[in-house]
Amino acid sequence: MLFIMIIVTAACLSRFAGKNITSDNLGFSKEVMGRGGVDFQVVTNYSTDSLLRYSPVLGRYDLIIEPNSPLGFYSFFSMIVMFGIGISILWLFKKIFDEANVKDIFQESIYKKLVLLALLFVLSDLFRIIDYLVFNKLLSRSISLPKFELFVDVGNGLITGIIIYAIATIYQRGLSIQEENSFTV
Repeated sequence: MLFIMIIVTAACLSRFAGKNITSDNLGFSKEVMGRGGVDFQVVTNYSTDSLLRYSPVLGRYDLIIEPNSPLGFYSFFSMIVMFGIGISILWLFKKIFDEANVKDIFQESIYKKLVLLALLFVLSDLFRIIDYLVFNKLLSRSISLPKFELFVDVGNGLITGIIIYAIATIYQRGLSIQEENSFTV
């Protein structure tokens, strides 16, 4: 993951420098939703046996952002932050699996890492909310109509963080039972 982050960062920095920009890859790409200002016509397509129908999702756009713009710099910054959070999560998982052993199942350091892991997942969702607000504010300065909003998926990190925290709490209870048993013997 760290290797991929370095490659993507180098590619993005070359975009800022104006190198390697092709017509297919002019900048950062974000999926946005549009509201107001544009009239849409719904076209429904049917399968050959007429058992299935499908239509395009209206109001969604693929927004290409020029790298040397305020929105481009912000998109680069938000991408680096999300990569950093992802690498931190993977690193913590690796550390937890490295420290886990069969002889000493419950360890205080693993409990602390589980709590930190839960916080990182919640932090990722909080950053997505902040990213949504800042991105939309910068976007509204560039495009007034139609009204675009960043398409984000919020909630998964919060739910994952709560589940990992619940596991950490159970793990902490196992730690206290192990300590009680060590004093008893």
